[in-house]
Amino acid sequence: MPERGWLPLVALLGVTALFGWTFVVVKDILAEYPALAYLGLRFGIAVVTFLLVVRRWPSREDWRAGLAVGFVLAIGYLLQTEGMVTIRPGVAGLLTGLFVVLTPILDRALFGTRLRSKTVLSVLAALAGTALLTDLGHGFGIGDLLVVLSALAFAGQIVFLSHARSSPVRLSLV
Repeated sequence: MPERGWLPLVALLGVTALFGWTFVVVKDILAEYPALAYLGLRFGIAVVTFLLVVRRWPSREDWRAGLAVGFVLAIGYLLQTEGMVTIRPGVAGLLTGLFVVLTPILDRALFGTRLRSKTVLSVLAALAGTALLTDLGHGFGIGDLLVVLSALAFAGQIVFLSHARSSPVRLSLV
């Protein structure tokens, strides 16, 4: 066991479990509530809460950077939520996780960031593993496509954030 003990491992497992569980919860919500209404309510509550915590309005530069990041993120959540209407929560979670492997590829495509060979090998292995775990060989429907596109949007959000020069807190508010 590492010198830090079990706490980091337990924290990582806890966050992973919560991430996975959210797909089940959202799938249940979508059975009762339209996707756009759900997203509006979800992010409306988040904005009000964030304003109460931050108590500082974003600057003009924050708005410029934040609108691009926010637009890509909004597209990602809309695609993911609409895609989840027709696919299983576990598949949605695995496909959403593709944002991890799509991020370096998108960073390379948009900003010319150099990819190391082990990154390329890791991306290929992750793509193959995701295809096997989600059983994509037996069908790839519109819901699957929407969630993969959402993963691409989430990767875009990460890339844009990594190149932004504004406060991460105020960017999050925007």
